[in-house]
Amino acid sequence: MTFSSVSDGIADLGGMNVRYELAYADTTYLGLDITSEFSDLARERVSNVEKDYNCTVELVHGTGSFGTLVASTYAGTYLCDILCGDTNAGLNAARAGILVGITSLNGIIDVHDSHKWGNQGQLQAMCHETDVYGLLPASWPMLTESSFGYPLVVNENIVAQLAQPDPREYVENKTWTWEKFEECIEDYTYIESGEVKIYGLSAHGNWFLEPFIRTNGNCNVYKNADGTYSYGLTSQDAVTVIAEAQKIWNGDISYAVFKGVDAGTSIDKFMAREATMVVADAGNIFGVSENSFSRQIENFAVLSWPVGPDAEPDHYTSVSHGYHYSITLPILGKDPEATAMVLDAIYEPLPGYETFDIIKEHMSRYYFFDTRDCDNFYNMLNAQEYNFVICHLSSMYNQCLESKLSPSAYIESMEDSAEELFEEYVMPVVRGIEAVWGSYGD
Repeated sequence: MTFSSVSDGIADLGGMNVRYELAYADTTYLGLDITSEFSDLARERVSNVEKDYNCTVELVHGTGSFGTLVASTYAGTYLCDILCGDTNAGLNAARAGILVGITSLNGIIDVHDSHKWGNQGQLQAMCHETDVYGLLPASWPMLTESSFGYPLVVNENIVAQLAQPDPREYVENKTWTWEKFEECIEDYTYIESGEVKIYGLSAHGNWFLEPFIRTNGNCNVYKNADGTYSYGLTSQDAVTVIAEAQKIWNGDISYAVFKGVDAGTSIDKFMAREATMVVADAGNIFGVSENSFSRQIENFAVLSWPVGPDAEPDHYTSVSHGYHYSITLPILGKDPEATAMVLDAIYEPLPGYETFDIIKEHMSRYYFFDTRDCDNFYNMLNAQEYNFVICHLSSMYNQCLESKLSPSAYIESMEDSAEELFEEYVMPVVRGIEAVWGSYGD
C-alpha cells in the first residue's frame, strides 16, 4: 500500500478495514473488563486511531482461533489482519510459518520496547528460529498480569489468629529460604482433637513443583561454558531441588500439606479458610471473576517462592503456560505493514497510565493489601519462564513427587526424552531469541 502522509508520521490508509479477531468473548473489550475505566480508554483509543489513520478497526470477539487460521492459510484464504489468542497455539502457528515476523516490518513496531510489548522472558513463547511472531499488550493494565503462575498467597487473618509473624517480612529481609518455608507450613497448620482443621499449605502437585524446581536457580535452558545449551532441569543441579520438593510433599511435614487432586480443589480449600497458604495462579488473585481472592479474601499476602541454598537471596521465579493475549499478524493479512501501524498506535500506553510505576501504584491500591505484595507479584511476573507445555516438557518432571525413584534415578529415567524435546522445541525458541535480542537470557 502507498501511504499518503498526514502528519507526525501518521499515514492515510485510505479507508482500509483492519479485521481484528480475538479468541475471547465480547464480555471484554480487547480483553479489558467492559465495566472498567480501562475499557472506556481503550474504546476511545481505537476511535481516535480510526480517525487519525483513516481506517476502520473491525473487532470480532470469540472467533479468533489459530487452528482456524492454519486451515484458512493452507487453503489460501484470508481470515483477518490481526489475531489475538493463546501463545501456545500461536507458537504452533509460528512454527507452521503462517505468521509475520515482527522484525520484518521495517521498524514499525519496536519489539525491544519491553514496557509496551513485553520482555524477552514474556515473549519467548512466540519466538522461533529467526524472529518473534507475537506481541503482548504489556503496557495495558490487567492483561499480562493474569497469565503467569504461581505465586504463594497467604491468608493474613489466619496467620494473625495463629500468632505468627507477617511472612512478608521474610521476603523483605531476604530470609525466605527453604527452611523458613518448611517452618511456616508447620506453623500455619491448626490441629484440633488430632485432626487437621487448617492446612499450612494447599497445593496441586504440578503447580507446586513447576515454580519450586526453579527456586535454586535452575531453569529450562542452561548455557554451557562452551556457549552451547542444554536442558537445565535434567542437570545434576536439579537433584537437590527435587529432593527438597519430595521432602515437603512426602516427608515429616506432609501432614500439613493439602494435596489437591487438581488446581481447583486446592484453591477451594484456601477459599474455604481451611488452608493458610496456597499455590495460586495469578488470575486467582484478581480479575473479573467474583471468586477472585481480591473479592473474597479479607486480607491476604502475596509471596514469592523461597530461595534455595545455591540461588541469590533476591532470586525470583515464575512460569508461564502461555499468555492469553498474544497479538499476531497473519501472513495473508491485507497489508501487514499498514496493520502494524494501526496496531502500534492502538497499544500505546493508555492515557493516565503511561508508566509502569503508575500502573503498579494503581494495582497496589485496588488489588493488594500491602505494597510488598505488589512488589513480589511484579518481581515474579518479570522473572517468568515459559514451561513449554506445548510439547509436554513441563509435565515430564511433575511425576517425581509421587515417584518411588530417587531424584537422580528419576532424572536419569526422563533425560533422553527431555533432551529430544529440548532440541525439537526449545532450541528453535533460543535461536529466535538470539536473532532478535542478540543473546539468550539477557
